[in-house]
Amino acid sequence: MRTEAIWPRNAQLQPTTSLPSQYAIYIGFESEAEGVRNYEILAVPGLLQTESYARAMIKGTVPDVSRDEVETRVAARLQRQRLLDRPTPLKLWAVIDESALLREVGGRQVMHDQLAKLREAAEEPNITIQVIPRSAGAYPGMHGAFVLLDFPGEGHDVVYMEGGSSDLFLEGEQDISHYSMLFEHLRAVGAGPDATRSILATAQENWKEGRA
Repeated sequence: MRTEAIWPRNAQLQPTTSLPSQYAIYIGFESEAEGVRNYEILAVPGLLQTESYARAMIKGTVPDVSRDEVETRVAARLQRQRLLDRPTPLKLWAVIDESALLREVGGRQVMHDQLAKLREAAEEPNITIQVIPRSAGAYPGMHGAFVLLDFPGEGHDVVYMEGGSSDLFLEGEQDISHYSMLFEHLRAVGAGPDATRSILATAQENWKEGRA
């Protein structure tokens, strides 16, 4: 679909030359949303990344960008995280495959600190984190990560999927229904709050002890 059709209403959030245009559009949507439902397979959600993890992820996944561009993207990611602390905070429900916690990004210390951040975030009232354990086997949604942006009032919800060369925005009723139902399946497969805390704690300890 044409992203112009669902352009964020806040004119100050129009893309700049310092960020990819589609990513800037996503940032605009995110800033206006009241809730985000994020499913990730291979990485920690951007809204929950530490600075060091974010830097290592960007360097590793976008190897052709300059050092300045890396720092611009890291700064943008950290700026996005302020939405979780605003007076009316963004509600985040993150479902993360356990494999993302086992993939070494930036080194063991970076991963240890990242797991600490996830454990802290899981205690916040506006943040829900579920980990899908490896023992779950095959499950719906393994084909790819996605984000559901929920808007207040009569605003149309939007599905966002990040791609290698281009990103995809969907706002059709059938698409929203499909991905909403898929997210419910993921929630059902994901570990509950106590089990998720245990998985996060174990992963953090394993990175500390070099067992991951």
